[in-house]
Amino acid sequence: LEAAGTSVSWRQVFRDCFQEAPRFLAGGIHSLSLSCKNASNCSAVLLNAQRQRVLSCPIADTSQPTWTRLHGGPWQAFTASEGSSNTNAPDHFWAKRPKVDSLVKLGVSGTAQDTENSLVPLLEVDALGSGSESTGEISTEHLLVMHGGTAVLALQPSGILQFLSLRAGASLTWQQLRLGAKGTRFAGLCSPGDNELLLVSQQGENDDGFSLWRTQLPSAL
Repeated sequence: LEAAGTSVSWRQVFRDCFQEAPRFLAGGIHSLSLSCKNASNCSAVLLNAQRQRVLSCPIADTSQPTWTRLHGGPWQAFTASEGSSNTNAPDHFWAKRPKVDSLVKLGVSGTAQDTENSLVPLLEVDALGSGSESTGEISTEHLLVMHGGTAVLALQPSGILQFLSLRAGASLTWQQLRLGAKGTRFAGLCSPGDNELLLVSQQGENDDGFSLWRTQLPSAL
């Protein structure tokens, strides 16, 4: 959706990108994230169905799409960082493997020989899923890196929100909030800026109605 003065128009962001990557589209898409260098330069980042490669599609310009291989997967959930200064691809990702209660930071390997961009695990932070109401498998489905890379958030559908400060000098220790009443299911989250957080929820699995939540994260983030 683009606005110019009082005029508003729709533009098909993925059309040109998918024309350049028909095999990626044919293989299926697992999930999507956003990566922004600034407010006017963002890319949609799609994880393929095999959960081992991503495609970065520029939103505001005509740059070519960028493919990136994520080693160490498959990945259950992921979030892209802010973009680098010389490519549409994100600098790094935070991702979670299925049935593993930790979060992994993926970044550039100086030894990668692939023709496409390659990101490898650089750091693993334990204890994701502490306090989970699930049994057996940690159920985190949504990850988000805050603007400026100050924190990474992990949301379980049951409303358990965990956050990890990435500020210099901060200890890599998860903090936790409980959102919503029992039975509320959360389907996604985003941050419009600062420490503000918007979340979408559904009251019960068979309820077609959705609610939008707004909350503030601790100022320490």
